[in-house]
Amino acid sequence: MAMRHDVSLTTQQSAASSVRSHGKQGVVCMPDFTNRKLPLGDVFVHGSGECDQLGLGDAMRERKKPTLLKSLIGKNICEVAVGTMHVLCVSTGGALYSWGCNDDAALGRAPSDGSDGGPSDVEPHPVRMPSGVAVRHVSCGDCHSCALDEKRRVWLWGTYKDSNGYIGIAHKRKQETEVLEKSAEPTLVLEGCLQIASGANHTVALAAPSGHNQVFAWGSNATGQLGLQDACGFSERTLPCSGSNAGLAPREGGGCEVAGEQVVRIHQADGSVRAATSMTAEQIQQAVVQGATALVLQVAEREVPKPEKQKLLRPQHVPLEAGAGEHVASGVHTSAEGSFVTFVDGAVFGCGLNGHGQLGLGFVSMAVKQFQAVPAVRWASWIGGGLDSAAALVDGRVFTWGKAEECGIGLGEKDPPVLQPREVQGLPRVRVLRCGVHHMLASTEGGDLFVWGCGLTHQLANRPRDVSNPTDADEEPTDELRPYQVSSKQLQKRFVIVADGGAQHSVELAWGGEYSTLSQDRVVTGLSDALAGHLRSGGGGSAHPSNIWPIKRLDCNWPRTD
Repeated sequence: MAMRHDVSLTTQQSAASSVRSHGKQGVVCMPDFTNRKLPLGDVFVHGSGECDQLGLGDAMRERKKPTLLKSLIGKNICEVAVGTMHVLCVSTGGALYSWGCNDDAALGRAPSDGSDGGPSDVEPHPVRMPSGVAVRHVSCGDCHSCALDEKRRVWLWGTYKDSNGYIGIAHKRKQETEVLEKSAEPTLVLEGCLQIASGANHTVALAAPSGHNQVFAWGSNATGQLGLQDACGFSERTLPCSGSNAGLAPREGGGCEVAGEQVVRIHQADGSVRAATSMTAEQIQQAVVQGATALVLQVAEREVPKPEKQKLLRPQHVPLEAGAGEHVASGVHTSAEGSFVTFVDGAVFGCGLNGHGQLGLGFVSMAVKQFQAVPAVRWASWIGGGLDSAAALVDGRVFTWGKAEECGIGLGEKDPPVLQPREVQGLPRVRVLRCGVHHMLASTEGGDLFVWGCGLTHQLANRPRDVSNPTDADEEPTDELRPYQVSSKQLQKRFVIVADGGAQHSVELAWGGEYSTLSQDRVVTGLSDALAGHLRSGGGGSAHPSNIWPIKRLDCNWPRTD
């Protein structure tokens, strides 16, 4: 199958007169996001490559600092997406490259170490999309990959799993859809799509099939991350309070229970919700006396049959009316086991895994199966997260919540979870924010990179901390409880467009002075107006998940970002 090449785009060196200077050491200028030009990036990687995820070949399995991926030089890369252990890159002409762990077909080709003559998993190679498909956005999960093309179609390959193993992937063959354990062949799953986002084992999309924005989701719903009631074994029930609660008893390991069901929250008289997992029976009884209206009990987990899970492998319309009222959806975002929807009036709603408070709702619970308001965050241009924590970008400021040591606010592993979004201090204005499984990456408006969270496999590039004084170069890498500004010889004279992370590695797309300029032909004319607005917003400042290419907003009530 013939690959699409980068046509109708010409590469040019940056013109110093058309850009603004900035303070990053060694960098003369920053990319110009005001005109119809696409800053092109080179790809850099660091961390562990034990599962092929660095893309540097079989002989280079670990890098302490950002290292240029030479095989992608000249490929006009404008977007990257990082899965748990694999990576996708998009070129300005719509070509797609992948590398990393391919045990479950996430690379879009048959697994190979290269010895059979096939493209090796440990180096970037093209994903052979169907003829005529030009990719504009990509998203990655644990074992699946998604691509959104210029015709607003979503393509999917790989597989979805949960704690019990494979759920599978819905695959179209002619006019019929079957469920396979895994598939390397990109299959069409949704049309009329505006935006995609992938969690570890689920995918969320914003689409306008009938002229107004709707949210669709598919994959695993093990922790309620699809915003649906089906195929989730966790559930809760509400027990109204009546002055006293008979049957309230201490629970082994802490907290209380009623008839064997743990008390997880209390609805208080003022309408607020209070976490109750560690409260004693006396404390709960006192809250009831003071006017608490209800106790929320965790029901025993239900074993979900596999056929029930597989019904959610095809896109499901997610009803938002019950939780979101008259809000109009404007963006979709994901953490590893959660989903977030932003709305045109600035509201944010979330659902999914909340065991460490990673939904920002002010309480913990195993699963939130219906989208609920996250009142502490409004007007977020991007929201995401790893397994145990989450973050939001709001007008250049970063807010985090969830597992304390991953939030970048100076707390350690012995501190309780951060249940309400808190601003990360000490950061310059941030242009693009992304999250790995256990770390976070903030690319600033000045082109620098700040990281925090888990760094045990060099995903934070903090050894040595200062490349100009590498006295700690041989020390073991450590976690960062506050933002660390990455010191790197290879990035010193480059502007970091976007940085993203997986479980044990990180990837940067960094500008070195080149642009691609759109020419007016049938391939790109339909994107020109939206592209200009997207660049004026600074890429990461829009509701789109990627940093460069938008999909044209056709007949949709979408808020302007310029």
